[in-house]
Amino acid sequence: MDDEFFSSEEVASFYNRLIYGKKTDDIDASINNAYLDFCRTIRGFTKKKKTNGKKKNEHGKKINKRRLTKNKKINTIIKDKASSILKECLENINVKSQDDFDTWHKKTCERLIDAFKGHKVQFHFGQAQKWINMTFKYLAMRKCKRFRNIYQYCHIPIDNVILKSVGYHFKYVAWSRLDRYEDYLNFQKGFRNKELPPLKQELRLWLGQD
Repeated sequence: MDDEFFSSEEVASFYNRLIYGKKTDDIDASINNAYLDFCRTIRGFTKKKKTNGKKKNEHGKKINKRRLTKNKKINTIIKDKASSILKECLENINVKSQDDFDTWHKKTCERLIDAFKGHKVQFHFGQAQKWINMTFKYLAMRKCKRFRNIYQYCHIPIDNVILKSVGYHFKYVAWSRLDRYEDYLNFQKGFRNKELPPLKQELRLWLGQD
């Protein structure tokens, strides 16, 4: 009998289903999972919590169930719209240099921010970058060959884990509220022209290997 009860393929399939659910399309699965990595930072989407058995929102006010249901539907519509925009941008990406990618990235961030406008939802560059950059990270993890010539240009997903790992912080603002793209890009430039591409550097930092 083999030392390993489950084969490496079975283990990989299990974790793939655990992480991505039943979505089989690489882009859809990566966009959805990346969204889950930052969505708790979005202000304006109703978040309910229980206090002494009563449901309350993030501000401690009692939630009207009918309004909550309506807000959930609206939130889903906004999220689906933004997801469709990100997917469109990914499917039409055409970059051949770092400058090309940086330009594409900024424009895609702006389109995502615009998708949330007018819905009483606060959405910033900091959140847009996390969504885009984590999407590429998941695509690379899924070994999606469609973007194999682009991974080398990808940006590091910025969050508290990475900022703490490199001992950096943005002045006067949390990463998720970052709106000055030049500050964001200056941070990214610190990981360029190194032995490993930025996305591989990020994985090592996240794993605590550097």
